[in-house]
Amino acid sequence: MSPFHNMSIERAILSSIFFNPASLSDISMHIGAEDFYLPFHRKVFRAMLSLETKNMPIDEEFVKEILVSEGAFNEGQMLEVFATNPIANAIEYAMDIQEKAVRRKLFELSGTIAQNIEKFEGSKEVIDSAEKALFALSEHKQGGDFSDGATLVVLAQAYMKEMGAKAVDGIVGLSSSFKELDAITGGFGETDLIVLAARPAMGKTSFALTLALAALERGEGVAFFSLEMPKEQLFLRLVSAKTLLPLRKIITSDLSDSELSRVKAAMGFFEKSSLFIDDSGDISIHGVRSKMRRLKSKHPSVALCVIDYLQLMMSVGTRDRHIEVGEISRGLKLLAREIKVPMLALSQLNRGLEVRSDKRPMLSDLRESGAIEQDADMVLFIYRAKVYRDKEEKEKEERARKDGGHYTPPPSNQTMSGGRAVSPIDPAEIIVGKNRNGPTGIVTLGFYEARAQFVKMSNVTPTGNSRSFDGGVEVEVVEYSEKKLDLPGI
Repeated sequence: MSPFHNMSIERAILSSIFFNPASLSDISMHIGAEDFYLPFHRKVFRAMLSLETKNMPIDEEFVKEILVSEGAFNEGQMLEVFATNPIANAIEYAMDIQEKAVRRKLFELSGTIAQNIEKFEGSKEVIDSAEKALFALSEHKQGGDFSDGATLVVLAQAYMKEMGAKAVDGIVGLSSSFKELDAITGGFGETDLIVLAARPAMGKTSFALTLALAALERGEGVAFFSLEMPKEQLFLRLVSAKTLLPLRKIITSDLSDSELSRVKAAMGFFEKSSLFIDDSGDISIHGVRSKMRRLKSKHPSVALCVIDYLQLMMSVGTRDRHIEVGEISRGLKLLAREIKVPMLALSQLNRGLEVRSDKRPMLSDLRESGAIEQDADMVLFIYRAKVYRDKEEKEKEERARKDGGHYTPPPSNQTMSGGRAVSPIDPAEIIVGKNRNGPTGIVTLGFYEARAQFVKMSNVTPTGNSRSFDGGVEVEVVEYSEKKLDLPGI
């Protein structure tokens, strides 16, 4: 008996359908015409499906009529079908047909891989092609049947019990460590695709690292795909956030003995944690899928995967970028469901919002927004008004310089860093623009620029006011500094 096909079973399935046409509906939920090995059997099954669609009798005469019209009728092979006894447990035999069909495709794929090894110069193209084919093969499954009300009640009660056991302070999913944000989102679900979007300099990577650090401190694992920043720089930003020391001091080793001890302690913490960073700049959705499957199997504690950022991911093929990004976002969503790890994908926003008076982002500002917005379970935006105020002040200063004059910025009690005014902490709005399982809203956090870290506003206090202009209107700018905080155990 061949491991790739069984002609007797194929004939028995077709014979059973002729004997009991009502069984076609159940059988077709498990196999399709392409799952049959013999071409004639495929055509017979396809003809049966056509008759069912047209609500016509599924019998020898009507099937023969379709096959004759297609020039595909074979009387000898049809007689072999009718000579085979029908079987009672046709569903189990149908699943065997599907299993053999998958094995055939895997065998064919092995030959294709061998050909591609000779065809392509680099191994990357071979691997991408193979992973794409394997993913398509894994998706070759028929959908399940409807669940009736009684079944749904049982499933829902079991789900409620499971979620209730996992809930901590009303939060079911992965906590962001910010209570106000968790109150809106309910946490990040283990099968969720969360898109974090903002314009450049708003702090997308910083916010993702803040979430990652919170997860690591809870003993959970984090996988971080950094497509833009080298892993060393990314890691040192985590060290800065962990030690509460300015990033610049750590990078330049401008540290006192006590600060150096804190850095060493933080590095010891990360050394023992389940932190995994991949800075491959040319990774594709297939590469992410392959690496995350392996990582999750080896390290089940991984509870968050970050992609920084979505538009930098590679795609196999040269189709329209909107289509490619759609495949990437859909692939990330399917991966989250498969390995049960929330995927946090950072995303750029279109430049269009820059011309609006209110520059707070909205869903339509997402770059390649259609597919991303559709696939995402949650969309978070970051908005920091100070970024635009600083930009306006810089533009005024540049215009004055070109005109031979001098521009003096409004007085403030900001601190100086690198020769420019920098507020130690400025307010940042986290806008929940989409939440599939809950409300939307806005949460205000503090952004500590020196550490590139987001903090709770309860940890900061106003230090003074200054005057600025937003869209030509004079506004009051409240500046903040950090309260004296106890260092977390590191």
